[in-house]
Amino acid sequence: MYAPFDQNAYNSHCLKFNRGGCTPSIILGGSIAPTYDQENTDGMNVSSSTPVLYIIYNAKASLAGKLNYAYRKLKASTEDSPCAACDLTHGGLSLTETAEWTATKRRIHAEVKQLHTDELDADVIKFVQTEGLRYPIILGRKSNNDDLKVLMQRQDLQGCNKSHSEFLSLLEKRGLAEGLDLRMDLNGSSL
Repeated sequence: MYAPFDQNAYNSHCLKFNRGGCTPSIILGGSIAPTYDQENTDGMNVSSSTPVLYIIYNAKASLAGKLNYAYRKLKASTEDSPCAACDLTHGGLSLTETAEWTATKRRIHAEVKQLHTDELDADVIKFVQTEGLRYPIILGRKSNNDDLKVLMQRQDLQGCNKSHSEFLSLLEKRGLAEGLDLRMDLNGSSL
């Protein structure tokens, strides 16, 4: 007998390779496991030594979280967005990524994980709390087993003002300062 579809389990597994092809497959015995295209859509193979980039939104993934974000977004001034990361990747209130973000993401030589505050692993939550960070933030690590580094904070994302080229330039600079070779393609073509 097949197990019922567990959206949370599926989402958390898909985040592992969010730039690759992730499709659900039901396994007998009661669990759901996605299948992965181990090669990202931009042709970059994901391996244990690939840098990992965490874009953490100032919002929750649940329906209540999305409604709360929409309310905060509509009430905020244009200069004080509740989530500059959402503005960059989704254009603000959209539930889907913008085409510009999809193209930008391909230019980053890293496994990009876009997470809401209620989707974080315990080690990420502990790091954010220990460092006294506020969302949205961008963290990075050399590989899945290395220490987390702060690459961009709330004010950095707001300073990019939705400019993908400014974002890439600052991200590459911060990555290099923290020992992460993200190899940005700043000219617009895929890696």
